[in-house]
Amino acid sequence: MKKQEKGLKNQFDPEDMIEKMIEIIPADHHKFRTVHPEKTEKQMKETEKERWDMEI
Repeated sequence: MKKQEKGLKNQFDPEDMIEKMIEIIPADHHKFRTVHPEKTEKQMKETEKERWDMEI
């Protein structure tokens, strides 16, 4: 348990995510996929592109 607790020290502040959800959820129009924060969105797009072009 103590080992797992150390992993929580570097997590994002949940308040930031809550504010983003309050903004997006009630909106009439928004993107199909929403990722927050922007740094995570960029990382996901790069990973998806790498996998899309990957050959096995």
